[in-house]
Order: sequence, then C-alpha cells, then structure tokens
Amino acid sequence: MTSPAITPITAYGNAPSGDHKALFVSARTVPYPLGRRLICSFLILDADGVEPLLNNMGDNYYAVAVCNVPKGNNPKSKPFKIRKAMLLHDEYDPIGVATGLPDWNHFSYDSDKPMRVIGVRVESRGDLESPISFVTHIKRPRDGEWETIEGEFEGTYRRVNVRQLLADKLAQCSQAKLIDYQGADFKYVDLNLPWVDEDGCLLTLDVQQLSQLNDMLQDDYKKVRRFAESGELWVLKRRVF
Repeated sequence: MTSPAITPITAYGNAPSGDHKALFVSARTVPYPLGRRLICSFLILDADGVEPLLNNMGDNYYAVAVCNVPKGNNPKSKPFKIRKAMLLHDEYDPIGVATGLPDWNHFSYDSDKPMRVIGVRVESRGDLESPISFVTHIKRPRDGEWETIEGEFEGTYRRVNVRQLLADKLAQCSQAKLIDYQGADFKYVDLNLPWVDEDGCLLTLDVQQLSQLNDMLQDDYKKVRRFAESGELWVLKRRVF
C-alpha cells in the first residue's frame, strides 16, 4: 500500500557541532536578503541511527546546508554535490552520475523504504543568542568517506569601488541636496567597514558569512550592496557607520 504524501516540515539549524548520523528532510527555495537560496534540511539521529536525537526540551535537532539556487545541473554546484554524496553503494554509477542525478524526492524519508542514514559534519555559526547549525561535510553511505559539500561559485563578481562611487555621487549633488544628505547621515559615512577592501571595493559575502554579522551590520551590508548596484544615494539614508 502506498503511503500518503507527507509535507516536509520547515526545519532550522539547531544541532550541536560535531559528526552526527542524519536523514535528509527536504530542499526548498526561500527568499534571502540577497536573492533566493536553496535550503537543504537534515534531521539529526541518535548514535544508533534509529531515532531522532532530542535536546533537553524534547525537540528534534536539525542542521541545514544553504546553497545558491543552481542554474541547471552543474556538477560543481553545492546541490549537485549533496545529492551525489547521499547515493547508496548500489545507486552509484560513475557513468550515470556523469549524466545526471535523481531529484531531491529520491533522497527524502519514505516509510516504505529502508532509511537512508548518512553522516553529516555540523558546524554551529552565528552569535550565542541565535546560532545556526550548518552541514559542511557528508559521510558518503556508499564508501564511508567524508566529502566536503562546498560548491564553486556560479557566475561572475562585479567589483564596485563604493568609496569612489559615493564621492562621485556627492560631487554631482546640488548644494541644497548635499546639505540635506550630510545632515541626515552622510557626514558619518567613511565606508571603512570589514567588507570594503583597501581599494574601496565591496566584497561579496556568502550566506554563511552574512549570518555571522549582527542585525545592524547585516542591514549596513545590504544597504551598501544596494548602493553599489543602483548608485542611488537614498538607499544609504539614515544609516549609521
């Protein structure tokens, strides 16, 4: 008898750092401060790999892998590496893998099938009040080897000298508008920030790096990123450096 369809829960990373046994839960695309991301969720299991591992409050532990939304089926991408690493011994075919991989539903828990227990290496990042547990490696069930799941960037970075851009934009302002801007916040702007390099160019932070910033710095980064993309002074209004 076929089991009824189950809607995966929305998991968040709360597992302790270390190596754990786990089950793949779901992969879903969600909005992020800078575009959209694919969130792969894993349920952490006990040492025997039989039951969910619980915290002191009786809650399940989860960990997540945050990926760029892939364009196609790039073998160098993080989503491809995750699916490839989860293949069982009798599923792994080098020629088959070179031509494509099963979709995410293939790896999800199904009570009618044996559990696909994998190993995950978890690293907790962020501040003490809101840490997030990220999966950095998967122990391949086909051979027991650990594999990093970090992908390679797909696309190109456009370096923007935000300090020069700001100077140019301010030079173009009328005196009245310049006084208005400087009175609001521009007199504090020097862009000497950890994600602006010595040449004045904005560095690109990935999702995990962004998550390590506090809320104020995340807001700062997003505003400067918008300024670099649009060149509009108003996006920096009311910011405090």
